[in-house]
Parts: sequence; structure tokens; C-alpha cells
Amino acid sequence: MVARVFGLTQAECSVLMAFLDGQTISDIAKNRETTTVTVRTQFQRIMEKTGSHSQAELMRNTLAISQFFQDMSVIANVAGHPNRKQFDIMRPGGRSLDVCLVGDMSGLPVILLSTLSRHTFPSWYEEKLADGGVLAIHIWRQGQGRSDPLPKGFNLALGMADDLIAPLNHLEIKTCPLICWEGSTVDALRMSHHTEGHISKIMCFSSFLPLRLRNPKLTLTPWATAMSEAAKMSPKVLRMIIIAGQKAWQAVGSRNFARSQLHASAADLHTIDLPGVSEALSDVLLGSIAQGLDENCRTMNDVF
Repeated sequence: MVARVFGLTQAECSVLMAFLDGQTISDIAKNRETTTVTVRTQFQRIMEKTGSHSQAELMRNTLAISQFFQDMSVIANVAGHPNRKQFDIMRPGGRSLDVCLVGDMSGLPVILLSTLSRHTFPSWYEEKLADGGVLAIHIWRQGQGRSDPLPKGFNLALGMADDLIAPLNHLEIKTCPLICWEGSTVDALRMSHHTEGHISKIMCFSSFLPLRLRNPKLTLTPWATAMSEAAKMSPKVLRMIIIAGQKAWQAVGSRNFARSQLHASAADLHTIDLPGVSEALSDVLLGSIAQGLDENCRTMNDVF
């Protein structure tokens, strides 16, 4: 965005980013495998294009533009999702619980409990939920998204149950169904005994079945196949496959990664190309790795 505002070339933008990162002219030249003369020339052009008379002024101008666009992107995101509300609930010990409401704010409530998925949707899907009179309450698991992890030694089932009841009390909802997605199935069943009647029923949607129930021939997703095979060996091998998959996802981008995984399904490939879906998948990745991968690895090991 800064490059667009000031009309910088890709090379000039890279030099500017390196400068903002604290690198010297010599450092930048070495890292870019070019001469200091070339970098000085590029730096002079950057100064001219940004109207800066000193390095301090260049820093101020760049950061001011960056902050403006960062603030505007938040506003634009809210404006583009009129059927979404996101907020944090403070829990004992100063922990924060990340909650997102999607659909009809006065509609029939249902809780969505995630593991490797984030249940915020493209705006057209949120509109469908609103039209259908459904309020989807998505709670980020402890240690994912903006939800802080539970204190060490805290009973996981009790902690998850307490954190599930908190937003329901906040919204004055006495009882509603719970949808568990992928690996959250195990934890949903564990904590259901501690929810004090707030959960009317549990609906499980998961492609990750226990190993004894799996038919490898029916698994069409390469990453899921690799995880199930690794789970037969050891938790350490499974952890390695999960982390490798997450890194591949980051490296190639959400759309390309999803297409490589779901190429066997024409319907899924069509869905990936719908507006906003790849952006929602990117949110999944960022939220699930926000505080590391320990929670994901633990949960997937439990599932298998």
C-alpha cells in the first residue's frame, strides 16, 4: 500500500522495508547481492518520491501512511461484513476469550467450536445465515486466535466448559446446540459433562475419524492421508506432518493449498473459487497458529 501511494518500484519497496527494519545501506546491499552505489541510488529515489528531506522524515511519512491504511482496513472489513460482530470476553486471571457472532443477531443460536478452522465466513454466506434466522456463535479455542491459553495445570474439560458458558451468559442464552468441527469433537464430548445443561445437543462434523474406523481408500485429501498414516506411528511423527502442512499452506497461499488438497472434488474446487473463501481460509491459518501449534498437535493426536 505504501508502494502504491508513493509510486515505488518493487526494488525500491524492498529497500524501504529493509530500511524500516533497521538495516544499513551496506546490510541492504549485501542481502540483495548488489552494490552500495545501487542501493544509495534507490534510496535517493525513495526520498524524492516520498518528499522526505531526512531519514527521520522518511520514517515518519512511511509509518503515517501505513497506520492510516491499517486503520482503514479494519473499518472496511467491518463495513463489508454487516452480519458479523467480534468481541473479547475477559475470563478469570485476565485471560481473553475471542468470540465472533455471525448471521441474525436475534436468531436461533448455535455454538461453533473450532480446532483447525475458523468459522467466520465470506459476507455472502453470513447473509445466508442472517436470512435463515441463524446466529452462529464461534468461540476460538484456548491458545488460538485471540483466545489466551488456559493456565498450566488447569483441567482442560472444565476450562473449556466454563469458557463456553461465559458468552452464553453474556448473550442471555440459556441453552443451544453445539457444532464441533474436525478435531474439536473429542473436546466437545469431554466438556459436555460440565456445561450445566447449556448444551441441548452435540452435532459432529469431522473428516478425522479414529484410526480403527478409517478407510484409507475413502480419504481424498493428501494432508489428511499423511496425518492418519503418521498417527499410526507416533505423536512425534504426526506433529511433524501437521507442522509441515501448516508451513506448506503458508508458503503457497490458501487458495493454491486448498486446490492442491481438494482437487479430487469438483464441488470443493468450485467452492474455493467463490468470493471471499480464500480470504476466510487465510483467517483459519492465522488464527490456528496464532499462539503456536502445540494445541493443534495435541488435539489431532487425541482425535486419531
